Amino acid sequence: MLMEYLEIRKANMALMAMTSALADSPTFHSEVLYEDRILWAVPKSVDPTLVRSIINGATPSVVQPPALSNRVVVDAPHEWRATSDIWFAAHLPGAVPFYVSDLHLGATEIVAAGLGTCHVSFTLHSNLSERIRSQVNFYDIGRPAQQMVLATPRHLMTVPAYGKYFSRLTRVLRTHYSQHLADHLSEQ
Repeated sequence: MLMEYLEIRKANMALMAMTSALADSPTFHSEVLYEDRILWAVPKSVDPTLVRSIINGATPSVVQPPALSNRVVVDAPHEWRATSDIWFAAHLPGAVPFYVSDLHLGATEIVAAGLGTCHVSFTLHSNLSERIRSQVNFYDIGRPAQQMVLATPRHLMTVPAYGKYFSRLTRVLRTHYSQHLADHLSEQ
């Protein structure tokens, strides 16, 4: 949808996931800002030591908190769905795809209610409400989700003032997201 907005001039730039369509398109200029990460959303009621042991590959005990037995599946297509499915199969094979949500935001609401766990992207995590963050812990599982880029129609880069602005904005966004990711990882 964002590419369509760029194509029909409803937007001059967009922060979006790098896709093969964007990478192969000669009509867009894009700059990689950061590598989005997959975070495991787990209710705060689950012991963080148990969560870290599962992330590190320990086989979970037969008796585990109910939230770890239910997985929220996001039905909307996204670049890293297969990576998420493989991770759950390897690290938490007993987690049944019990809930389905159209969006990752809805999935985190289910997690906040203590009913299950799901994967979300670091980008979504950055935009969640304080209410959800107060009820859910987010753990980096060590897997990339996708590359996030700032994209613009290529012809706009020929305007010197716009090209300079785009370059400055790219630098600011890279700095912001790298600091935000570092802060999140230090919290774990």
